[in-house]
Amino acid sequence: MAGLGRAVSRLLFGGVRFELSGGARLTMGEEDAALAWAAEAAETAEAFAQARIEVEASTTDAATTDPGIGWSRSVAGITLRSRGLSAELQRVAPGEYGGTAQLSAAHRTWTTLLNATACALAYAEGGLVLHAAALTDGADAVALIGPPGAGKTRACKLAEGMRWYALDRLVVVAHAGRTGAWPLAGGEEVPLPQHRGDPLPLRALAHVEESRGATALRPASQGEAVLLLRESIHAPEQGEDEGELLARAHSLARVLPIARLQTSFDGPLTALLRTL
Repeated sequence: MAGLGRAVSRLLFGGVRFELSGGARLTMGEEDAALAWAAEAAETAEAFAQARIEVEASTTDAATTDPGIGWSRSVAGITLRSRGLSAELQRVAPGEYGGTAQLSAAHRTWTTLLNATACALAYAEGGLVLHAAALTDGADAVALIGPPGAGKTRACKLAEGMRWYALDRLVVVAHAGRTGAWPLAGGEEVPLPQHRGDPLPLRALAHVEESRGATALRPASQGEAVLLLRESIHAPEQGEDEGELLARAHSLARVLPIARLQTSFDGPLTALLRTL
């Protein structure tokens, strides 16, 4: 995305409809731009929240590698902190937030601002952020969850005929009568086309597990589902209450099917994933 000077910039990213203004120059990396709905599309595509942020340039140097993103929520509002970024947001109406941010000029701090705001507002609106890849045939998405190294990316590579929707993290929020899902940046490239249409609802989740036996999908019990979801939740160590995270995992497990995908990664997974 080109630099926009002091002009207001509108885009949809991570389920949040952003309206950014101020003196900072907006730049985005290709990875982030590929997951953003810009201009007119941002006005019509489904979003679970809206954020109007006045952004000013900071003299603080941005990190050359990802330093991690932190946020905290209180009655007073939401505070975002990362190297090269400082932001304060307040809830001004249901689903609407406003505030200010200071950040350095490097596009990586814009990445941090967009990702951190989307994550924090997802939790503020009762949702979750999952470490997950997601695939689609067009109408909805299936999320692949599991710890690092479980094989989520390998499973995506075996889903020929589907499109990738997310490769690393997924915002999940109940919105407009369905479980909405929005991709965040990150993850390893896969040899599948990207879904480029409107944001998608989430249909089901599969916990990826390497197995020496035959490839199979096995429904998870309610208790298993909650633990598998908790294992995949992305949240700062001190930013969200553990009991609340478990309660939200339990709520998600009640409304969506969750299975255990046990596979040796030795053959196509497309037909099996389409049964979810």
